[in-house]
Amino acid sequence: MFELDYKASNIRNAEKEYGLSFFDGISKVGSNRIDVTTLMFLYSCGGAADEDFEKDFKAGMQEVVLNIFEAIDDAGFLGEKLDIEAMKKELGLEKAKNSDSSTKSGETTKA
Repeated sequence: MFELDYKASNIRNAEKEYGLSFFDGISKVGSNRIDVTTLMFLYSCGGAADEDFEKDFKAGMQEVVLNIFEAIDDAGFLGEKLDIEAMKKELGLEKAKNSDSSTKSGETTKA
């Protein structure tokens, strides 16, 4: 997975390019009103190019959503920490339970 970097300059640039709001995008994904444009926009907010999104999207929409929320959580934009493990369960990403996956390196090792 692409290592998303949510910082003010990346978010501002994506908002200008897409004409969308970062926080509206987060709320859409958080309420399961997901569309590809919003996901691509949120990837762009994290400094990713369209090609980075395309590559990650092949792993599945749930993986993309999880990557977005993990990176936003790491950036500290939401104030309180998210329960990433609960999100993995809700998204049906049970394999995360059985292996240790790093979104930073993309490497997976068996637990």
